[in-house]
Amino acid sequence: MNADPEMAFSGYPDAHAALSEMLRVLAPGGRLVLIDVNYPSDGNWPGTRMVRLWQRGGDVIRDMDALLASHGLSFTDEEIGGWGGIHLYCANRAGPKGRQPKHLPYLPIST
Repeated sequence: MNADPEMAFSGYPDAHAALSEMLRVLAPGGRLVLIDVNYPSDGNWPGTRMVRLWQRGGDVIRDMDALLASHGLSFTDEEIGGWGGIHLYCANRAGPKGRQPKHLPYLPIST
């Protein structure tokens, strides 16, 4: 599988294989950051419509919370744009003796 650093995670057809490969090269205690399209938590119309358009374009909208948890990751999920349709996932891989690294707070990017 060739990873494209500019492709949203929803563009990978086999999410489990893609995430497994990312974790294969992630050091224990390392952090994985993904930006992806997903439905807004409040179900607002503009955000939901945007996600449906991405889906019609071929992106696969997944339950990222379940996917990340199924690989044993602790994570945060921040809605960062697109009326809540763009999500920032910060996942932590357990370090030595199963210790999880501390979550860093989400810091918005100022322009």
